[in-house]
Amino acid sequence: GWSVPSLGSATLSVAAPAAAKMVPDDYRLNWRNKRGQYTRISFGDYILNKHVGTALKNKFVIVGVSAAGVGQVIPTAVSPVVDSNEILATAIDDALNSTWLRVVPAWGEWLLSILAAWGLIFVRAQGVKDSALEISFLVAQASMAGACLILASYSNLLVDVSYPMGILL
Repeated sequence: GWSVPSLGSATLSVAAPAAAKMVPDDYRLNWRNKRGQYTRISFGDYILNKHVGTALKNKFVIVGVSAAGVGQVIPTAVSPVVDSNEILATAIDDALNSTWLRVVPAWGEWLLSILAAWGLIFVRAQGVKDSALEISFLVAQASMAGACLILASYSNLLVDVSYPMGILL
């Protein structure tokens, strides 16, 4: 009956307890870092340059190995190779800024499936030719895929359209 929190959750519960309480136990990472790549500082640069330490004040610092062949790399949705430091930074960033992906519930996918199917049935019931029906089908498929891509890229909403697209097929 016990569980071990993730490293990101444990970090937040110590460093930002208010943010940790707002984050659900299981959330999907939003891989787009709006500010570009996270700042990386090599340990050697940190030791040699005293001004680097002041730049880290009031920041979250992830200490990890990222050298080729030594660091841990994991395949993710955005890249076949992402080091574990980047994953942890993304998890903490998403939690602090409430930018994790919100997934549309299953009933929303079902509703979209029903609307898509009835839309094609309606078009067919209007006596539309097969070629126009095929175009309607392609437009519906492309619209759903495009909407999914745009929403996931520019908002915090994830709509899994694989099931509605499968229903249309």
